[in-house]
Amino acid sequence: MRLGESLVESGHITKSQLEKALNAQLIFGGHLGTCLIELGHIDEQTLGNLLARVYGVKYAHPGLLDDIQPQTLAALSQASVEKHMAIPFDLTKRTLRVAMVNPGHVPSLDELFFVSGLRIEAWVSPEVRVFQAMERYYQVPRRVRYITLARSLDEKKSKARPKATQAAVATQAAAVGGAAVALPRLVPIAPSASSDDEEAAGGTPAPMPPAQPPKRKPSAIPGDLETRLRLTAEEFCRAEDIAATIKMLLDHVALDASRCIFFGLKGTEAFVRDVRGFALDAVTAHKVRFNVTTEPLLTLLSGDSFYRGAVPDQPKYHAIFDALHTPPPHEILLLPVHRHDRLAGLLYADGGTQGRIEGETESFLRVMRKFILSLDHIDSRQRIRLA
Repeated sequence: MRLGESLVESGHITKSQLEKALNAQLIFGGHLGTCLIELGHIDEQTLGNLLARVYGVKYAHPGLLDDIQPQTLAALSQASVEKHMAIPFDLTKRTLRVAMVNPGHVPSLDELFFVSGLRIEAWVSPEVRVFQAMERYYQVPRRVRYITLARSLDEKKSKARPKATQAAVATQAAAVGGAAVALPRLVPIAPSASSDDEEAAGGTPAPMPPAQPPKRKPSAIPGDLETRLRLTAEEFCRAEDIAATIKMLLDHVALDASRCIFFGLKGTEAFVRDVRGFALDAVTAHKVRFNVTTEPLLTLLSGDSFYRGAVPDQPKYHAIFDALHTPPPHEILLLPVHRHDRLAGLLYADGGTQGRIEGETESFLRVMRKFILSLDHIDSRQRIRLA
């Protein structure tokens, strides 16, 4: 059972509160539990206990992450901790207890076992606490959103302590300062300085040439998955602007999907920025627009960071395909793009009307992580030029 469904069934939140949290998650990213805490719909302890029940593991409460021994921390590298969002907090004999955001992700558990040489016992912890520990012990920087939320949770805990303890904490709290938990504002992908990149700057999208079907002949596929990811990563490193980076992303995805679209964002309206496999002229592309807060297709994400599966056979899910002049495909992939804690775009892919998407979902997630890093790289170079 999903976390949201479990919370509604247990009476901790209402369906209306769940819908608001799911919408907030789509816009701002992060774990559904983070959005529920930010909206004030649930407290940290309740969330931790519910996560433990959903995943069938134990809850790693914040106290277990307060004073981790150096030899335990040494069991995992910074790279492994950051990649799998996992904090080792106890080492007993040959068993390593690890607090994770997603303790049910088998590939992560297998890799942690391989790199540590230890039996992995996965516990669950809200992502705000995992990120807090990643920064404290492994110097992995947190974003402002998680700093603010952790500070708010810690301040609530200090107020709940006995008065004698509150006096001892007061000086530290004053030095750190307080801030109300606030959801970040919604903005599109940061624009490049190029005057030609009008969509990124919030102007009228540039005319789109008719899309050509992707080349999917075996001879055109450059090696195995790892080779392809490495080559795409090198291309990302050489990209000079956002449009080029999006093109490289779709070129990579088109090797495993018959059709794909990258939707940019203007406010809450999504529009076609680049496309493969759909023969869209400028007029048709301009009409393929939707509001991300009300588009039924995006409800398929339902609290997850991606959706891969069938399109439900209901009219409300078919409007976007009507705009694309195609029947709903057998299988689709939806991957929201979040940057700086806000929705910045959306990757859509499918296997065509007769086929399915090739490749593992993890490969799409990996190339998306590289894509987002490449956007950050472009931003950094632009700031250097303008400094």
